[in-house]
Amino acid sequence: SSSSRPVDEASLKFKIGRCHLALREYRAALAELETIPARARTLPVTMTLAKTYRRTGYERAAVACYKEVVRDCPFAVDAIAALAELGCSGEEIRALLPADGNDGNDDAPGTSSTPLAHGGADAMSVDGAAATDGHREARREEPPGSDPHGWLHHLAEALGAARSHASVVAAARFRRLDEIFPDNPR
Repeated sequence: SSSSRPVDEASLKFKIGRCHLALREYRAALAELETIPARARTLPVTMTLAKTYRRTGYERAAVACYKEVVRDCPFAVDAIAALAELGCSGEEIRALLPADGNDGNDDAPGTSSTPLAHGGADAMSVDGAAATDGHREARREEPPGSDPHGWLHHLAEALGAARSHASVVAAARFRRLDEIFPDNPR
């Protein structure tokens, strides 16, 4: 009919790809998602493509997609974790992040509007990281954005160190994140 609005082709292909994924038809989903032009890919499309590449064994392509997601959205903690799991070093991941650990967003890191609140809170939990009340009070006065390297850089380093079995470095980085976010629910 003439009154119906045109369907966005990329959106339609994404929905078809998600239907294939729901049916566990990973190769068919990949074939559909790959037909979406790169310039028309949104963050959800790129993240879904990365997960599908990973699920089907195309790790290089998955890494490339996850890197694109992190470049476009530095707060995509799931993508940062996936890069670490796929063998990217902490330094390689940090190179994708903004230099000051901030994407220019005025929201304070750690608020419920960031992906950290839904994807990274469990990863930041460190047993035995409790400090004295005096230290905890001093940390509350330090706003999260005042960290010179940015909490994202600490997260990237922690995940990279954990992946390479550098437990001491990983624990130190996770402990620093625990200091930056003292009220983080575990």
